[in-house]
Amino acid sequence: MTYHPIDMSRGWRITSLIWVVWLVLCGSRTRAADPTYAEVFVSGENDYHLIRTPQILATRDKTLLVFAQGREGHHDQSGNDILLKRS
Repeated sequence: MTYHPIDMSRGWRITSLIWVVWLVLCGSRTRAADPTYAEVFVSGENDYHLIRTPQILATRDKTLLVFAQGREGHHDQSGNDILLKRS
């Protein structure tokens, strides 16, 4: 197998620099929208005094499933339920 080093001549470096500058400048013009926040589970809601271990799952059809552990009290031995909310 023959090794062929990449030619890093001046022209190659200038072309690479131009591409990098172009990508940086174009990328700075397009800005993503600010995210929107929402409280999915709130302590005290539906008689659950404590919400623990929230988890989120995105399905292939772009549905969000949010799971959490709802506790009726503030200790580990209180009644626990698995809560689910769907987008």
